[in-house]
Amino acid sequence: MKTLYKKLITAIAVAMLWLITSKKQKANNDTMAKMEFRTSTKKMGLRFTEKIRNQWRYRWLKIKR
Repeated sequence: MKTLYKKLITAIAVAMLWLITSKKQKANNDTMAKMEFRTSTKKMGLRFTEKIRNQWRYRWLKIKR
């Protein structure tokens, strides 16, 4: 009885995993270009004041001591 229960649970888990993974589409160049994250503030349209820039400058430069 326990082995039948374990087999049933395993079969349900495999079926759920198959349903979840079968809906994914394969990535191509167009979708990868759309998902690319631009890190430049100019491209994102953000402007920082000099006060904010001075506070974050050390984190951006990653100075190793």
